[in-house]
Amino acid sequence: MNPLKLQLITFASVTVAGASLVATASAKEVPVTLDKIPAPAAAALTKQAAGAKIQGISQEAEGKKTVYEATLKSRAGVREVTVDQKGNLVSEEKVVTLSSVPEPVRQTIATKSAGGKLLKLELVQEGGKTTYEALIQTKAKRTEIVVAPSGKIVEQEDKTHDPDRD
Repeated sequence: MNPLKLQLITFASVTVAGASLVATASAKEVPVTLDKIPAPAAAALTKQAAGAKIQGISQEAEGKKTVYEATLKSRAGVREVTVDQKGNLVSEEKVVTLSSVPEPVRQTIATKSAGGKLLKLELVQEGGKTTYEALIQTKAKRTEIVVAPSGKIVEQEDKTHDPDRD
């Protein structure tokens, strides 16, 4: 075989293998069970559930930390709770109604969703801060906005081509 052709084939193989490793390493969520996570994290999620059904748990990498996120379902609704390996509460997200959020948040969401539809609204508590995540569908776009209690948009992400991530 031609040495140049062999080099190209080897390079292509290494490139594909490397890309596969990067894709695997950057996969954020890995499903886990309560009995397979550190005991303090399991105890914290069980305590947070407080009678709610734990529908699923995922292990995620947040920077250099490993965290565990559980989806909890009860009569009151659905919550997502994230704890670290030591069982410390990292964040909590729960679905809320538009009427339950502060007026400045409602006004911002009404402005951003004009001519569209509010698909999902969550109250997010993380790091001592409260924000609201709104998933909005208009004719042309699907957008998630993160709104501070003051009504200021602190983050915006186009989710048009990513219907499963919300």
